[in-house]
Amino acid sequence: MERDQKILATKYMFFSFLRWYGPSREHENDLSLLKVLKLIFFTCSISSKYGDNLLSRGFNFVAMPFGHVESQVYDLYKEGVFIDIIDTKHISPNTLSEHIFVSLDMELRLLIDRSVNDLISINRNLIYESASALVNLSHKHSSWINNFNLAKAHSQYSQPIDNQEIINEEKFYFA
Repeated sequence: MERDQKILATKYMFFSFLRWYGPSREHENDLSLLKVLKLIFFTCSISSKYGDNLLSRGFNFVAMPFGHVESQVYDLYKEGVFIDIIDTKHISPNTLSEHIFVSLDMELRLLIDRSVNDLISINRNLIYESASALVNLSHKHSSWINNFNLAKAHSQYSQPIDNQEIINEEKFYFA
């Protein structure tokens, strides 16, 4: 996926998480960087009833101490690409509005919508879990267990995860 589309898709996920969180509570949200990174994993790991998922569209994860992390999104954050949207405490709702997504590929946008909606239908309250609860939930996935153990065996703190491993594993969406 091109860098610009990855940035827009990630911002659109942030926007979707804010909508899921609810308009009455968006200014008090706890959608921190860590929590959002976990929600991105859960959103990408869900297989749409239409057979498509975000893992087939350029989202790739590594196993790190705090669970699955989309490596390019994390690198973009470290570069400051999302500085106006998210800090260590929460997503700022004032910086996101639907009009900024006009150049996001429509198929990708619909896939994100379907994936978030599928996640909501499985566990509507997942968005309200703490970041640490979501980390613990991601630690139940064999893709994280296997790959983080491999990283540690090589005295490293991260290990790329094959997307097919995530697609094929048992999923956990309840803390």
